[in-house]
Parts: sequence; C-alpha cells; structure tokens
Amino acid sequence: MQITLDIPENLYQPLLNLAQKQGQSPEALAIQYLTTSIQLSLPNPQTTHELQAFFKTIQAIPSSAAITPEEIEAEIAAYRRGS
Repeated sequence: MQITLDIPENLYQPLLNLAQKQGQSPEALAIQYLTTSIQLSLPNPQTTHELQAFFKTIQAIPSSAAITPEEIEAEIAAYRRGS
C-alpha cells in the first residue's frame, strides 16, 4: 500500500535533519514515527486486563476519611508523649 502525505515545511525540515543524522531517509523515519504512534494508540489487551484488575483492587480499599487539623495535632502530641 502507498500513501502520500503533504507535510508542512516546519515539520519536514526537522524530520529531514533527524533522518540525516540517523542515516535514514525522511520517508523511513516518518514510517517509524507513524508505526509507533499507531501502536501506542491501539488498546493492548494485556495492559487493559491488568488495569481492570488494578482498578477492582483499589476500589475494594476503604476510602480514607478526612482528618481534621485537631486530630493531626492530637496524633502529633501523642507521638511526642510516646503514646
């Protein structure tokens, strides 16, 4: 398959410079960038499964209650007393 892209000069020039530094053609480097971008955009079933399991785990953790400044001060005082 083939695709033709009209790339603005402000993108082409840095692409060309980087490709030359790496000893590649700008077309080859553009294909690498597009491939990586598309792969990162696609859902990864393993990652999706791991994230779902993680979210289920953290949803099971009781939520923390708000702590008042007075409770913090009482905890600090108890710590300083060695209680």
